[in-house]
Amino acid sequence: MPERFGLIEEWDLGPYCKETSCRVPYGVTVGNTNTPVNVFISFHDRLITEIEVSFNEMYWDEMLPLLDQKYGADWKIDRSYTPITDYETKKITLLELISLTHISNGTNQSTKDHCQISAQNLDHVFEHHDPYGPYLSLFVIKLISRNF
Repeated sequence: MPERFGLIEEWDLGPYCKETSCRVPYGVTVGNTNTPVNVFISFHDRLITEIEVSFNEMYWDEMLPLLDQKYGADWKIDRSYTPITDYETKKITLLELISLTHISNGTNQSTKDHCQISAQNLDHVFEHHDPYGPYLSLFVIKLISRNF
């Protein structure tokens, strides 16, 4: 997962780019219900190498059918429990972590590049204190091989 700093700072800063990445912390929505998302894009030599979409965990169940529709329901599913800490109060909550990894990955039909596709219902070991809520889910597409 990409390097992060606090989402509150990102929210205040707004969309921005660095030398090898861009982040759009708000203003983008996905799905049939226009779920608000935070988008992170990494690139190298003008090639996108990773796209990460994070969203409030309460939308997790709504996003799964969209992922199945787009990429197929061919997921390896890992379930475990993970402690999530409220950094301010130091209170720990044990929550179920669901990690999905697409078994057949993805192939860009135009370029034939291959990507790893994954999703998690929880992104972090700490609760967030930002407009997206305390728990964020992630969807990630990462370039794993390029068709040269």
